[in-house]
Amino acid sequence: MDRKLIYFVAPGRVELREESLPALKADEVLIETQVSGISAGTEMLVYRGQFPRDLEDSHDSLSSGLSYPLPYGYACVGRIADNGTESMVCFSLPM
Repeated sequence: MDRKLIYFVAPGRVELREESLPALKADEVLIETQVSGISAGTEMLVYRGQFPRDLEDSHDSLSSGLSYPLPYGYACVGRIADNGTESMVCFSLPM
Protein backbone atom coordinates (compact mmCIF):
# COMPACT_ATOMS: atom_id res chain seq x y z
CA MET A 1 0.00 0.00 0.00
CA ASP A 2 1.28 3.48 -0.83
CA ARG A 3 0.79 6.85 0.81
CA LYS A 4 1.13 10.40 -0.45
CA LEU A 5 3.22 12.86 1.52
CA ILE A 6 3.80 16.57 1.17
CA TYR A 7 7.53 17.25 1.22
CA PHE A 8 8.92 20.68 1.96
CA VAL A 9 11.98 20.68 -0.32
CA ALA A 10 13.20 24.28 0.02
CA PRO A 11 11.80 27.59 1.23
CA GLY A 12 8.65 28.24 -0.81
CA ARG A 13 8.75 24.82 -2.55
CA VAL A 14 6.73 21.68 -1.85
CA GLU A 15 6.34 18.37 -3.67
CA LEU A 16 3.78 15.59 -3.44
CA ARG A 17 5.60 12.26 -3.17
CA GLU A 18 4.33 8.71 -3.09
CA GLU A 19 5.99 6.19 -0.77
CA SER A 20 5.30 2.70 0.50
CA LEU A 21 3.34 2.63 3.71
CA PRO A 22 5.22 0.81 6.48
CA ALA A 23 3.59 -2.28 7.95
CA LEU A 24 1.12 -1.51 10.74
CA LYS A 25 2.50 -2.42 14.18
CA ALA A 26 0.34 -4.27 16.69
CA ASP A 27 -0.28 -1.16 18.83
CA GLU A 28 -0.86 1.31 15.96
CA VAL A 29 -3.91 2.68 14.19
CA LEU A 30 -3.95 3.66 10.52
CA ILE A 31 -5.86 6.87 9.81
CA GLU A 32 -6.87 7.68 6.24
CA THR A 33 -6.71 11.46 5.94
CA GLN A 34 -9.87 13.03 4.53
CA VAL A 35 -8.85 16.70 4.76
CA SER A 36 -5.72 18.49 5.87
CA GLY A 37 -4.74 22.04 6.62
CA ILE A 38 -1.53 23.98 6.84
CA SER A 39 -1.00 25.51 10.25
CA ALA A 40 -0.38 29.24 10.25
CA GLY A 41 2.43 28.63 12.74
CA THR A 42 4.85 25.74 12.41
CA GLU A 43 4.08 24.54 8.87
CA MET A 44 4.19 28.08 7.47
CA LEU A 45 7.57 28.59 9.18
CA VAL A 46 8.85 25.42 7.49
CA TYR A 47 7.39 26.55 4.14
CA ARG A 48 9.08 29.94 4.47
CA GLY A 49 12.38 28.47 5.72
CA GLN A 50 12.04 30.30 9.02
CA PHE A 51 11.98 27.31 11.37
CA PRO A 52 14.59 27.09 14.15
CA ARG A 53 17.71 25.19 13.09
CA ASP A 54 20.13 23.44 15.43
CA LEU A 55 17.72 24.03 18.29
CA GLU A 56 18.96 22.30 21.43
CA ASP A 57 15.66 21.95 23.29
CA SER A 58 14.84 18.52 24.69
CA HIS A 59 11.17 19.57 24.97
CA ASP A 60 10.90 20.34 21.25
CA SER A 61 11.51 17.11 19.35
CA LEU A 62 9.48 18.28 16.33
CA SER A 63 11.55 21.24 15.21
CA SER A 64 14.97 20.25 16.52
CA GLY A 65 17.34 19.41 13.69
CA LEU A 66 14.92 19.99 10.81
CA SER A 67 16.43 20.22 7.33
CA TYR A 68 15.14 20.02 3.77
CA PRO A 69 13.74 17.89 2.23
CA LEU A 70 11.29 16.82 4.91
CA PRO A 71 7.76 15.51 5.13
CA TYR A 72 5.93 17.52 7.74
CA GLY A 73 2.33 17.84 8.72
CA TYR A 74 -0.02 17.13 11.57
CA ALA A 75 -3.25 19.05 11.04
CA CYS A 76 -5.67 16.55 9.55
CA VAL A 77 -9.05 14.88 9.92
CA GLY A 78 -9.56 11.30 8.86
CA ARG A 79 -11.19 7.98 9.40
CA ILE A 80 -9.85 4.77 10.91
CA ALA A 81 -8.78 2.56 8.03
CA ASP A 82 -7.15 -0.25 10.01
CA ASN A 83 -5.88 -1.06 13.47
CA GLY A 84 -3.21 -3.34 14.83
CA THR A 85 -3.98 -6.49 16.76
CA GLU A 86 -3.22 -4.90 20.15
CA SER A 87 -4.56 -1.39 19.56
CA MET A 88 -7.63 -0.12 21.35
CA VAL A 89 -9.73 2.19 19.20
CA CYS A 90 -11.74 4.65 21.30
CA PHE A 91 -13.17 8.01 20.35
CA SER A 92 -15.96 10.36 21.24
CA LEU A 93 -18.00 12.73 19.15
CA PRO A 94 -19.07 16.17 20.33
CA MET A 95 -22.72 16.48 21.34
